[in-house]
Amino acid sequence: NNIDSIANILKEDLINVSDWMKANKLSLNASKTEYMVIGSHKRLHQTQSDPPITFNKRINFSTDRSRTSNVW
Repeated sequence: NNIDSIANILKEDLINVSDWMKANKLSLNASKTEYMVIGSHKRLHQTQSDPPITFNKRINFSTDRSRTSNVW
């Protein structure tokens, strides 16, 4: 799998999660949603840049650390 195909799968998954949340009277705050690309040092340097992920017509930004999972 290349990074673009993974990004497309992620977009589909975000739609599925959003649909599930709406069905359960929940909402996903797209303005606070970030994503992180995880891989080996070598694989991460092979990628040109993180792919833009859009959700609800908003571009989500990649981050290099997670505030909630204590992964730095």
